[in-house]
This record gives sequence, C-alpha cells and structure tokens, in this order.
Amino acid sequence: MKIMATHLVIIFLIITHTGFSENIISTGNDFYSGTNKSPNLAEALLPEGCPTEVTNNLISTSSPDPVTICSGESVSFAGTEPTITPATDSTFQWQDSTSSGTWENIPDATAIDYTATNIIETTWFRRSVKFVNCTTDYPSNEIEVTVNPIPATPTVSTTDPTCAAPGSASITNYSAAYSYTFNPSGPAVNASGNITGATYGTDYTVTATNSALCESASSDPFAIENQYQTPTIPTVSVIPATCDDPGSASITNYAAANTYTFTPSGPAVNASDAADIDGGSTDNTGIASLTASQTAFDCSHVGPNSVTLTVEDLDGNTDQCTANVTVQDNINPTAICKNITVSLDATGNATISGADVDGGSTDNCGSSPAIPIVSVIPATCDDPDSASITNPPTAVCQPTIQLDGSGTTIDATPIPSGPAVNASGNITGATYGTDYTVTATNSTLCESASSDPFTIENQYQTPAIPTVSVIPATCDDPGSASITNYAAANTYTFTPSGPAVNASGNITGATYGTDYTVTATNSTLCESASSDPFTIENQYQTPAIPTVSVIPATCDDPGSASITNYAAANTYTFTPSGPAVNATNMTGQLTVEVPIYRTASLIASQL
Repeated sequence: MKIMATHLVIIFLIITHTGFSENIISTGNDFYSGTNKSPNLAEALLPEGCPTEVTNNLISTSSPDPVTICSGESVSFAGTEPTITPATDSTFQWQDSTSSGTWENIPDATAIDYTATNIIETTWFRRSVKFVNCTTDYPSNEIEVTVNPIPATPTVSTTDPTCAAPGSASITNYSAAYSYTFNPSGPAVNASGNITGATYGTDYTVTATNSALCESASSDPFAIENQYQTPTIPTVSVIPATCDDPGSASITNYAAANTYTFTPSGPAVNASDAADIDGGSTDNTGIASLTASQTAFDCSHVGPNSVTLTVEDLDGNTDQCTANVTVQDNINPTAICKNITVSLDATGNATISGADVDGGSTDNCGSSPAIPIVSVIPATCDDPDSASITNPPTAVCQPTIQLDGSGTTIDATPIPSGPAVNASGNITGATYGTDYTVTATNSTLCESASSDPFTIENQYQTPAIPTVSVIPATCDDPGSASITNYAAANTYTFTPSGPAVNASGNITGATYGTDYTVTATNSTLCESASSDPFTIENQYQTPAIPTVSVIPATCDDPGSASITNYAAANTYTFTPSGPAVNATNMTGQLTVEVPIYRTASLIASQL
C-alpha cells in the first residue's frame, strides 16, 4: 500500500503541474524558465547539467537596426552578462549564418563581445551560452548585417593632346548609378563618362560611390595635358621689286626651332647660325628661337670674337649666354714669282726687294689685290691695238670658322642652290612671280596655318618707248596723233605738259603747232625714254563762200557778174563749168539760181 500511495502522489503532482502551465520548461532567445515549477521536478525534466533558467543573454551594435555596411567592413557586437539559474559555469560561442536556420560556430569567437571583420555578404550573428555536460544551446537575439557591394575601381582612359585639341579622359566603366569624387577636387563626369573641368597637367585620382554610400578604391593617377602649342602664322615681309633690283622676302617672326614648308615647294629655311653656338639650351615648354648677336665673319674677325646667344621659349621668356667664336685663316697664300734682270752698279753690286720678283702673289685675307700685269699686242695694218690682263684675279672663298671649345666648324660658303631662309629670315631662291605660302612646324610636329600668299617679283620691266603716229591736218579736220603701242596699264607724260591719252591711245589736248615728246610709266613707276618729237597741225583754213554781184542786162549791154570777196590766192571752180574769174571780175556764162522765199504774210494767209 505504501508503494502504491507514493506512486499516486507522483502522478498527482505531474497532473497538477501540467494543469498550471504549458510552460513547465520554456525556452526562448534570451532565457529558459518554468512557471510555478518545482526545482526538483525541473531538474528531473531538463537534461542533466543544464540550468533551469538563462536570462539577459542579449547582443547589440552601435549601428541602428537593421545594420547595413559596405562589403569588407567590420561590425562590433557588445554582449550582456547573462543571468544563469542555478549559477553554473558557462562559456560563450559566437555564431553566424548566411542562410536562414543554418548556424556555424565562429572559430576563436568565445568572448563576451565580438568584432566581425571583412564581411562580404549579408550575415546573421548571435551568441550562444554553453555549459559543460549540457548539449542544449542558449542563443541570444539575432542581428542581421546587410552587406552592400563596393563599386568597381574606376578605370580612366586618357587621350593624348594634338596640335588641334587638348587631351581628354573618360571613365571606361562609368555607371550613371554612381557618383564620382576626384582628388584633388575640380573635375566632373558627364553622362557619357567623359571627364570635364580638370586642370591641365594636374595628377588626379577618382573613386565611385553607389547609392548605399559604398566607395570604391582610388583609380590609378591620371593627368590631362593641354593642347600642343601651334606656331604663330609666319609673317612674310616682301620688299617690292624696283626698276633696278628684284624683290625679296623674309619671315619676320622666324624661329629656328620650327621647320617651314612652302606651297608650292621651292623655297626653304636653312638652319640659323645661332644653332652652331648652342651648347644644349633647354626649357620646360620648348625652345622657340635661338638668336646670335653676330653670324657673319670675314678676314677682319680673325681671332677670338665674343658672341651672345639669346634663347626664347614658347612663352616668350628669354635667357642669354656668351660664347667665344675663334675665326681662323687656314688658307695659305699663293706665291707667284717673276724673272727680272738687274744691272750691277759701279761697285759690282745689285740690290732687289721681294716686291721686285713678286709676279702677283695673292692671299684670301690680303690687304689689296695684286697689281694687274697688262700685255699689249702692238697694232698692225689690219687691226687696232689690243690688250689682256695675264694675271686675272683669283677667286677667294670665305674662311672657315673654328668654334671655341666645341670642335665644330661652320662652312661659311653660302648654299649654292635652292631657295632658303637665312639666319635673318630672308627668303632666297624663290621663283619670281610665283605665289607662295609658308607654314611653321615646331618640335611637337604641330603645323601652323598657312601664311598670307606672297610673291617675289623680278626686276620691273621698263615700258617700251612710245611710238607716235601723226595724221596730217586737212581742210575738214585738224591733224591728230596716237600712240600705236599704247598700253592702258601705263601712264603717259608729255613734255611740255598739256596733252593726254584716251583709252584708244589717241592724243588729245595738244596745242596745234607745238613740238612734244612723251614717256610711258608703268605701275611700278619705271619710266621709258622719250619718244621722237611730234607736232599736231590745226585744220587747214577753208576760203569764205564767194559773194557774187550780178549787174542785170540792159538793152545795150548783157548782164555781168563779179566776186566781190575775190582773193587772188584762191582758185575758183564753177558749176557747171565754163566761167572763169579774171583778176578783177568774171568772164563767160554765169547762171545763178535765186531761191524764192515766201513772206510771213503769205504763209499766214495759207494757214
């Protein structure tokens, strides 16, 4: 009976506790507990070695929930000290999960707090409390860490500058979803990924930031270079031709660092002599020109000469240095001897000097030419005298110039052929009358625009002497004159002044009976010699109309007539023929027709 009673009590207790609560032993994220439970009964129901209650097992972060980071960043978790009933030795184990419900222990993460590093995907974290001989985990609350990707590092592609445009740069993996930050600040990126607003020559890096504010690593450094500097358009100064000399041209802004290209080809630019004394001048932007204070040397400069070199860069800055140019005369004189005959004096001696046997020796730097030796051939009955110089002058070349310290020689002989530009920028060798343009090319192969066209003209042509043709005067018209080789492009000057020439070459305005000469002047003001003298005569004078006085016939005498303004110097012609005029009157038959005029009254009556 006793045994049975005991069992009844146990059964009763079980039934009673079951009725009190369905949480005899409850579990949760932060605690295990029972309600109105008997410790002995809880211990009997829990696994052996496990506590009856774990509370205050919480973890947190300093970031707001939910936690959002960029890939690769770290998150620090702070854990509370849990309350364990009954007090039992425990340990911590931090766990993570990248998929719902699957938890992995984090190696070596057994402290009360934990910092997760290099998180590259969305992950959940919790902390479990563990007990010896207890297989049940007591996990804390879970914290989700959402990981946003980091944008790819921007890849910057640069384009080199040209003579026509500056360099450029673009982000080849550009995304409109990102914002871009440059270091140093200044540039921006347009919708095509092109970089604008950069300062030329400055090194930049750029990062990309997405909408989650995750920033990429910095790009490789890059710089955008400015447009190469194009040479200034060559300015060609043309000296007009005159009646005595052809024209010439020079490039007034000549720069030795440039090359010059002529259109059409023909002229060229030779190297400036200043380059011969340049020992390696440098500049950060490029050298525009080298100028020497002296470039021409002759025999008077034999020995050391101080020459100043001026260097100008592309920005107009200048610097100078001085070089010693030593001029050497390395050409030997030419000795020419002549045989002489001398007579001994009374003492049996004779004295001569070097000049007595000098047959005309020469030297390129001699003080004066040799005395000419003239050979005369006597006249004969058939030919007059003739003479020749048997020691004609010897052609002498300009000496060689030896530069001090450099071992470089300058051949001072002018270039024998081909147009060129000398050290002063003067253009030589161009074909007269040809239109040229010229461009300048610098060391970066940038070519300027073409210069204005220019032409070098040959010596001006003097007009032909005017040829004047004179037409004699007649009874009806005065004489006239014209220039048969008239050219409308010429102007004509008469001596004495007064006449002029019309567009047909006819001469007008001359005073009759005056002797004139005329010269022609063309547009270049070259004037011809004077024409042969010429005179234009006035129209011959026509006699006055004869006035005939008729005496009527009478019963005694026939009628008669006379020319009342008779002039013996004239001859008189009758129509019809027959009558004649004597020295005082007319003889023969004279028929005179008298016109009949109506009076004003008769005309009026007929109206």
